[in-house]
Amino acid sequence: MLATCYQHLKNKLCSLVSAIRGNKKASLIEVAKTSIDTSDVETEVSISTILGRRIEEKHFTTDENGKKICSYKSFYDTRVNEDLSLDALGYKGNVEKKIKNDVAAIVNKHNQINSSGFIGWVTIRKKNLQHHKIFHSPDKNPLNPNPYHCSLDRSSYNNTQTARSLAYELMTHANDENNFLYL
Repeated sequence: MLATCYQHLKNKLCSLVSAIRGNKKASLIEVAKTSIDTSDVETEVSISTILGRRIEEKHFTTDENGKKICSYKSFYDTRVNEDLSLDALGYKGNVEKKIKNDVAAIVNKHNQINSSGFIGWVTIRKKNLQHHKIFHSPDKNPLNPNPYHCSLDRSSYNNTQTARSLAYELMTHANDENNFLYL
């Protein structure tokens, strides 16, 4: 029984590689030597990733104590059928200077074209968003690629009310962490 199962899997794998490579038949050795490009495969970000949402000065308000806090508008995007755009600013539990500088250069180049009021990021730790699917989605725009781009899956937040609810949740995490990263 086990041998039959192994043979079946081997045949399926060989057929798959043959189809990918356009060959009529691929041997198991050829399968082992075949590399498949996975650069377009969405991989979930690790729990130690620091995520940043780009902010503008207009997204801030002050609380009753005069402390500067971000408003829900920092995380609210009216394009409810699209995932929420984020930047990975560090993969080891803290912001990595090289990544921050790389992304800042990308954003500055973008600002020259679109002239937004970008002043930095509000950061959130992935470990505080464990129930959300956040995946790497590098922006491959040839004019301004961003290898650190990530997306928060909003398929469960695809109407105005639920998108606003998500924005308030993210705002609460951001203000609790009180991590604002300025350029």
